[in-house]
Amino acid sequence: MGQRREIDQGFEQGACGAFVRRGSEGSRACVGDGAHNGAQAREYHVVLNPEFQAFLVNVGARKRGWCGHWAQDIGTRLKELKLRTLVLHWGVAYDHTSSENNCLVMTARNQPFKDGIILDGWRRAGRLFWCSVVKDDEYEVEQHYGHSGITAWKENMQWSAWLQDYEPAKPKSKMATNDKASKVGSERDERGGNSESRQPVTP
Repeated sequence: MGQRREIDQGFEQGACGAFVRRGSEGSRACVGDGAHNGAQAREYHVVLNPEFQAFLVNVGARKRGWCGHWAQDIGTRLKELKLRTLVLHWGVAYDHTSSENNCLVMTARNQPFKDGIILDGWRRAGRLFWCSVVKDDEYEVEQHYGHSGITAWKENMQWSAWLQDYEPAKPKSKMATNDKASKVGSERDERGGNSESRQPVTP
């Protein structure tokens, strides 16, 4: 219990202090997320490191524990807070590779994704990791010769829409489109007929 409280306090003072004041909506979100992460680790039955946990999921020994599972569950918890001054984004690094990682990124409203704070429950096997997106030197582009300073994190717009409760526009059915086109055509024909009837008859 004491360890979890220590993690929560560190998260509040570290990540949230970067761009919101203590006691504000950001602190409330961060502290709640930190407390929930410990419960998630117990629910996933996390052992050793995150790579081994992913292996256990792959062989069917665990039901959850991938990076995406952590991001989904943390996101579900934070969505319940109905944040107004902060925005949740879904970040992905090294997409579609064996090194892929998914996390949440929290920004102030109208703040760019790259200026946000990473919330990653997977990386430390249940101990919540946070830092600014641009300072995450564990996920950079072209790391072969040291740190490049170019972040590998990108926003996944589809999952960000889920976090922000956006309703995707439903495509119009082909039948509805055809009906509208037929109606427009009929109106044009009718107007054309009326204009012809109004024209003076020449001898």
